[in-house]
Amino acid sequence: MDVRARTATLLSRYLLTLNLCGGGFRPRHLRRLASTFINMKVHWLRILVLVALFCIGANAQNSFNGRDFAGIKKDYNQVGIVAHVKIKSIKFAAPDVHPLYVVESEIIELFKGKVKKAQSFTFYFHAEEDYDVKQLIGNEWVVFLEGKFPIPPGGNGWYELENSKLPPSKMLSKKLKQLRKK
Repeated sequence: MDVRARTATLLSRYLLTLNLCGGGFRPRHLRRLASTFINMKVHWLRILVLVALFCIGANAQNSFNGRDFAGIKKDYNQVGIVAHVKIKSIKFAAPDVHPLYVVESEIIELFKGKVKKAQSFTFYFHAEEDYDVKQLIGNEWVVFLEGKFPIPPGGNGWYELENSKLPPSKMLSKKLKQLRKK
């Protein structure tokens, strides 16, 4: 029953009671009715706010650094290697649309691919012209690597899938392990 119907029902019951009892119109009865109506509105407003907060919280738990899990799953299926790495060094490799860098890293945890844990691993990635790549040294990332791009002359390795690296977390690690089992 919606609020208007409930209010109309309460009002009609109130008026019927007044007529049966021979009572007249008393302002205090109207105040009681108005306060009941306001209390119902406040109650429904509280419920609505709680539902909204629950929905926001549920959505936040399914997000990884602003990306939803469906996008991460798509990246996982597209690439050959997914690994949690610690970056040791970064060197300029070649000019391209965006500068190409060679990253030397150590694999902390492997989620997909045929590489050994604790192995030193080299891969390439593109960065914007003005991006300071030195700030990445010593950081840990979960990277998605593919090997289908041309490699610079004399180079070997994998390329990072564009805009795919993520900061490591327990939840991300758990989700990636679930994908590995499938």
